[in-house]
Amino acid sequence: MQLQYALAVSLLTLASCTPRGPFRTNKLVPPGAPKEDTRIIEDHGDFQLGFVEFADDGKRLSGREQLDLVVKRIRTLRHLDLQTGAKQESTIGGLTVIYAHGWKNNARSIEGRRKDVEKFRDFLRGLATEVNPGPGKSPLPVIGVYLGWRGRSVEIDASLLNWWTLWPRYFAAGHVGGEPMHDSIAQLIQAGVAGRKQLTEERRPRVILIGHSLGARVMENALEKVHNQELLAVEGNPRRGLLLGQCTALNDGKDVTSIVDLTLLVNEATKSRQARRATRECSPAASGGMVRHPGFSKSFCDANPTERRCQPYPIFVHVASSADWATRFLVPAALLGRTAPHTRSLWTHRVTPDTGAVTPSPLFKFQTQQDPPRTYAVSRDPAMPERNPIWIMRVDGNVVKDHGDIWNESFQNMILGFMGGLDVVQIRSFSGASRVLTKH
Repeated sequence: MQLQYALAVSLLTLASCTPRGPFRTNKLVPPGAPKEDTRIIEDHGDFQLGFVEFADDGKRLSGREQLDLVVKRIRTLRHLDLQTGAKQESTIGGLTVIYAHGWKNNARSIEGRRKDVEKFRDFLRGLATEVNPGPGKSPLPVIGVYLGWRGRSVEIDASLLNWWTLWPRYFAAGHVGGEPMHDSIAQLIQAGVAGRKQLTEERRPRVILIGHSLGARVMENALEKVHNQELLAVEGNPRRGLLLGQCTALNDGKDVTSIVDLTLLVNEATKSRQARRATRECSPAASGGMVRHPGFSKSFCDANPTERRCQPYPIFVHVASSADWATRFLVPAALLGRTAPHTRSLWTHRVTPDTGAVTPSPLFKFQTQQDPPRTYAVSRDPAMPERNPIWIMRVDGNVVKDHGDIWNESFQNMILGFMGGLDVVQIRSFSGASRVLTKH
């Protein structure tokens, strides 16, 4: 009977596999089919959303078409040279959010369904609405890049029928984060940060990398392999990747500036092996090296040493919610290994309700969306090195209520807190109240 049931489920699953080609083709949907958004780049006026999709073997599903279009759009919005990506006199900043989605999701967007694409789109819309430049300041273009893959491999919503896909999708995620992915990420980062050292703080471009669920495994694998010579020509060993390459310089006692404004792995569905390795190999405390915020300025920080962008900064941030039962219980049972944020001995930081007596002093505070809102403090664990460039922590259900609840207003506030706010742009709360972003 059990064998018959397993066979029936397998046949049902095989009959319901998702298409293997790209969803984003710029082709019209046939008449009578569900209304589907197939644009490679969605232009929403105050923000843009582009897609680059990958197959299970890690190859780009559209060759270079999607990537080239997205890179060109970033260059256009930032007024960079369209051919070379070089800074021009008219070049401005921009906020580029590069996101790798997780299990049970892909780049498909069908009218009437609120899946991962729609949630990310709403996040960008809210972020674009909140970015309000002050008098005489230039707008900050908001560009989202959705790194799509077949995290959703079957067209079945019943959890009891598709939970088993965690195993094949876990192994696929390891391949997806291969050479085409890290080459794509390197080009997207280059377009997002081009001219950063030549632009004033007001015009400085900002780039955020986010990996969720199995997308965190994709992102982590890809960034370990990013060996772009131009990105790491000064700070680190380009052959060791974006993470461990910078560790080479840190361990030699040198300060390095973070390539991006934030690399965040949230509710990751992957074992802690790579986080442990990075923590072990990237230990600059004894050498005196430290990671600097992308907005670090020696003259500014000499005068304002307690400002957020003058403090030791992370290369990677790992965050998970205690209310995420999938990564807290299912992943350890399925993969025989705990995630980094659910391994208490690996915590470098604590996220606790603000009582006014947090020790050591918080790096920053942020506010949740509850009514009344709650204030949380993010502080370094006193037992952990101050200059540790790998940050690992856990939040509670008031900040992230479950596995997929990563685009809520509370967590958005926390993301901005990590970055030190957006510095020169004025930010309002998504709910209309003032954000709590206290600097220490």
